[in-house]
Amino acid sequence: MHQLINKKKIYLYFLIFIFLTTAINTNYSTSFSKYFDVKSIDIIGLNFEDQNRLEENLSILKNKNIFFIKNNELINILEQYNEFEDYKIQKIFPYKLKIQIRKTKYIAKTIIDGKEFLIGENKKFIEFENYMLDQNLPVVFGNFPIQSFINLQENLKEINFDLDRIDSYFFFKSGRWDIEMKNNITIKLPSKNQSASLKSYNLLEKKKQLKANSIIDFRIKNKIIVLNDKTKN
Repeated sequence: MHQLINKKKIYLYFLIFIFLTTAINTNYSTSFSKYFDVKSIDIIGLNFEDQNRLEENLSILKNKNIFFIKNNELINILEQYNEFEDYKIQKIFPYKLKIQIRKTKYIAKTIIDGKEFLIGENKKFIEFENYMLDQNLPVVFGNFPIQSFINLQENLKEINFDLDRIDSYFFFKSGRWDIEMKNNITIKLPSKNQSASLKSYNLLEKKKQLKANSIIDFRIKNKIIVLNDKTKN
């Protein structure tokens, strides 16, 4: 009988020991896991206002285990910002995220459905209301495909055209562009061979054959029509 009681005590102590050991291991595991929870998100490359906006959206990642954060989670958040040209994401263990961001260059502004947007070199439209700009950007008019405007920009850069001299761009349904210069010269480009027409314009300008307040029309193939006083037309 005495042996039976001792055996019961041994079994009881053993069960208590197993319980306590399991509880300690569970607590230790939980504590160890929390060590890898994201506590800090460093953002580099943005001004104070933009950084605050992004930090607010990234706050859902705080206190989440860094091992379980997938790059797609971060990319989906960053892709909401059309003004970002590119970015680099680093996980710095045990609990920090580092995000380096480069914003796109703004090259023009336009109006879509009554709202103002900036146009970025990254081929995206950026809502204008959140940004204060010192630069005087040209305005783009018309319902244009953004790639068509980017192609025009590339053609202008290819011939070292001074983009700061452009006041506005006009897109037409036929797929062609007009360029309005700040000296009130209008360049009417054809829908094709845009680059050749721009080179011809550059040549005319170098020869000082152009006057302010005139129209340079390249729409007819192999012809250049110059109207020196467009107010009469």
